[in-house]
Amino acid sequence: MIHLNNIHTFELSGLGKAPFEIVAPKKNPFDADRGEIFWCEHCGTALKNRYFVKSSYGRVSVVGIDCLKKIGDAGLEAGVLRLKREHAQLQREAKLAQTQAERDERQRRTNGGLTNAELIQQLEEQREALCQTLHAEMLEHPIVGMLTRFGFEMSMCHIALCGETYTPGQLQPLKKIITKKLSGARKGSKSYLAHLSEASDRVDQLQARLWIKKTPSATKSTPC
Repeated sequence: MIHLNNIHTFELSGLGKAPFEIVAPKKNPFDADRGEIFWCEHCGTALKNRYFVKSSYGRVSVVGIDCLKKIGDAGLEAGVLRLKREHAQLQREAKLAQTQAERDERQRRTNGGLTNAELIQQLEEQREALCQTLHAEMLEHPIVGMLTRFGFEMSMCHIALCGETYTPGQLQPLKKIITKKLSGARKGSKSYLAHLSEASDRVDQLQARLWIKKTPSATKSTPC
């Protein structure tokens, strides 16, 4: 309340000079003795819930909610609402943090000390290292090295370098191509037929090597 002589009610109570603002005590710590004040320094009523009012030159006083409402200072009323919102937000954040901590603890018990997120990251790192090793291996693989022609051959080479496996529909024509390259002969010739089993075995071995990325640690495919 502002009196006719333009003096704020709290000024008359010796709480300092206007304008006043609501503050949080953690941001404006009291002296050792003032921290024990549990009464309204405006009216003297004992308080359960304290509000802290700061004057324009820095004095912090303890005031009750009834006095804050009665004086009709819109700025102080807005400050009370602000503190309530901040308190509610802190409670929500604390509850979320507790819930997350409990969830993490359950996951650590299940995952040998790791949360789900930490486990996924570990598996992804292992998989990335595995894919890099496999990629380097495929670059030197003799069967992959034979796939040099544009079109189907380059597509099959690309699949191997990406660590993917071949479909049944890709395996059969791939085996025919490798048989031709090993034999240097046309399909159906004596030399072609003589190399057919070897080519088929070598392509199957390549396919088996590519299946390594299908282990449990390979949770996602990595684009080339």
